[in-house]
Amino acid sequence: MEKQQSENGTIYGLQYMRGIAALMVVLFHLKERLPPHIAPFLDNGRGGVDIFFIISGFIIYFITQNSDELNPKTFFEKRAYRILPLYWFIFIISTPLFFESLDFNSIARGFFLMHRDYQSPSPEFNISVVGVAWTLTYEFYFYAIFLVCSLISKRYRGMLTSITLLSLPVILQIYFNGKFSLSSTTSAQVPGNGFISQFMHILSNTMIYEFVLGIALCSAYLHFRKKNTPIIVWRMLFVLVTILSFYIFFHDVKLWFGMHARHVGNISNAFGFSGFMYMALPFVLMFIFYELSRFKTIITPLVFLGDISYSLYLCHWFVNRLFTDYIPNFNGINSFLVILALSFLMAYVCHILIEKPGVKLIRRKHSGPALS
Repeated sequence: MEKQQSENGTIYGLQYMRGIAALMVVLFHLKERLPPHIAPFLDNGRGGVDIFFIISGFIIYFITQNSDELNPKTFFEKRAYRILPLYWFIFIISTPLFFESLDFNSIARGFFLMHRDYQSPSPEFNISVVGVAWTLTYEFYFYAIFLVCSLISKRYRGMLTSITLLSLPVILQIYFNGKFSLSSTTSAQVPGNGFISQFMHILSNTMIYEFVLGIALCSAYLHFRKKNTPIIVWRMLFVLVTILSFYIFFHDVKLWFGMHARHVGNISNAFGFSGFMYMALPFVLMFIFYELSRFKTIITPLVFLGDISYSLYLCHWFVNRLFTDYIPNFNGINSFLVILALSFLMAYVCHILIEKPGVKLIRRKHSGPALS
């Protein structure tokens, strides 16, 4: 029986989804360059961020079945080599081009993946110097908590991490705010803008619940792939969830989840359990069902898209910002196509010259997959 998993630990369904999530974010950020009757169809592309968070929880739980992955030095080196070199490259070339007026403190905060202002609305906190990099801060906090819980108990690492991540927003919000809100626009009202404030604001935001969802989905996946469930069941679920996913993506989420819209105001501006999680979950389920369906065909373009997904996520921001600041009159569908093409080109070059060498270097030091 052929498994949909390669020798290096790749789960192709999640690889595809990672690429599609990056593309969704790219299309959302470029949608204003499209005609008014087309742009609204891409409004829900922001949900790609929620997909990334869920996938991160899934992948980290999956790869740490290998005990070697839980060595603290190995664990953090693999994450750092995967994320930081490309981020710092984009940060360094962006600073003189776009942020000449920024003070040293703001630049230093950006270098160390700190958001601009923790007194600003969550979960972006006035974003980071490199706009889309606000999500990376959440990732590193998740990695740290997951590792600590794994060192306490490898067997129960998922449960301990989940309990910790689920409890922190409740405890911190009730302590500092006097009440708890599931909305991702709420964090603990902690004064200041330093490391302690960052720690409290990030870990009191329910965006981190999406990592828990990823862990739960991975646990379910590992359970069901050992069962002898007829493949036809998974393939039927795959088809049904695929239809549901794309319907939700192209549908008005404010109408689809009206009850949440009343809670957060405009759900199209909300992440997490008060927003796009409800769109992200069917997409992730779609590719989990794809994986359990044991399709033998590997979709090469989607593998490529998954490979360059992180580079595309960062590079499209740089290219779009470059055109916005230096060629502001270049608009319309032509600008959309040019920026999209250049974003893919830059992402591919950065993947080859920056990402892959970093991954290869760390793989020479440590055996095992470096998926996230």
